[in-house]
Amino acid sequence: MMDKRAKYELVAAQWRAAGGGYLMYADADDLVSRNIVSYARTHNDVARGFFGATGWECDAVTGMISYAPRFHKCCGSSIIINWTVQDLPQSKEEGELECSGTST
Repeated sequence: MMDKRAKYELVAAQWRAAGGGYLMYADADDLVSRNIVSYARTHNDVARGFFGATGWECDAVTGMISYAPRFHKCCGSSIIINWTVQDLPQSKEEGELECSGTST
């Protein structure tokens, strides 16, 4: 089974092959607004990406939903980036070389 970083590198290389564009990583348990794609498309002249500092989180044990004022610190789904082809590795291996030695 691939680790998370390897999956990101593989997706980045595939995203480059597809021509780049907006990308947001989401896990199977993430809840995302059905309007998020149309929002990004209609506001794409304003920024290269979007950042959600706050959000909501659900406690898997209690089922309680609570406000998360530091959402971006605990959830990778808080960022949408408009990647250009030049930003992305040509292959998974190129991504590994460029990322080696950096912290995630």
